[in-house]
Amino acid sequence: MIDLSALSKAYRARRLSDADVDAVLALCEGNVQFYRYCAAEPTRGQVLSDMHITPPGIDEAHKYYVGFYWDDVLVAVMDLIDGYPDPKIAYIGFFMMDIRFQGRQLGSALIREVKDYLKRAGFSAVRLA
Repeated sequence: MIDLSALSKAYRARRLSDADVDAVLALCEGNVQFYRYCAAEPTRGQVLSDMHITPPGIDEAHKYYVGFYWDDVLVAVMDLIDGYPDPKIAYIGFFMMDIRFQGRQLGSALIREVKDYLKRAGFSAVRLA
């Protein structure tokens, strides 16, 4: 089990729920370049699907759709799977920083914090989709 409170010292992390869909959608909609590159558009339905979809054979209890907050501002979203594709591997299926926080190495620092925690928690590797 992943301890979300230990993922970051810089941000407060918590598991997101369906009640957070509008905040996540707003964060995604701000990242126009990402969605232009992917030839897609963020939608409420897609965000809700992303919050719950898991890789084959993985129970939703092992999925952490995490929001990282600076004060009350949602700064980043991460889809983190515990034990995929192997029990000792953590899988990041999605990671996005709010556009207002990009370009300052904050996302890289957050990924390092998460990676360091996962190593301490006993994971042998972290994979990024």
